[in-house]
Amino acid sequence: MSRIVVLGAGLMGPAGAAEAMAGPEVVEVGLCDQSAAQLDLAMTALARRPGAAKLRPAQVDLADRGAAVALLRRHDAAVDSLPTRASPLAIHAALGAGTPLVTLSARGVETEAGLAEEAARPPTLAVRGCGVEPGMTETLAGRPAVRT
Repeated sequence: MSRIVVLGAGLMGPAGAAEAMAGPEVVEVGLCDQSAAQLDLAMTALARRPGAAKLRPAQVDLADRGAAVALLRRHDAAVDSLPTRASPLAIHAALGAGTPLVTLSARGVETEAGLAEEAARPPTLAVRGCGVEPGMTETLAGRPAVRT
C-alpha cells in the first residue's frame, strides 16, 4: 500500500491527485500547496471523486526546506505538478527526504545551482519532465524504439 503526495494544487495537481485516489493500492494522497485558497478550491473539486476519503491537504511552502522534507518523508512517492520555476524546490526536498519524485514540468532545471551535485549523492529517483506535453510525447515516441 502506497502513500503519494502531489505537490501543487493548480491545474495539474488535482488531476494527478484524482488518479492516485482512484488507485486501490494507494491508501493516502497528500495534496500540497502554499496557497490555502488554491488548496481549498482543489479539495472542493475532488471531494466527490472516487477515493476522496484518502485525500489529505497540506499547506506547505516548499521554500521552507525543513517542512518540505518532512512532508515528503511521510510519503512513498511524490508528484511535482508545480510551475517549472518552482520545481527545483520540489527536487531539492525530494533528494533531502529520499523520496522518489516525478515532475510534470521541470525541464531545464539541471542548471539550478547545486542541483546536479545534490542529485549525484544519495540514490533518490527524480524523473523530470513527464507531463502531457512534451513529456508524455517523448515517452510514447520512445516506446517503438524499445520494441525493436
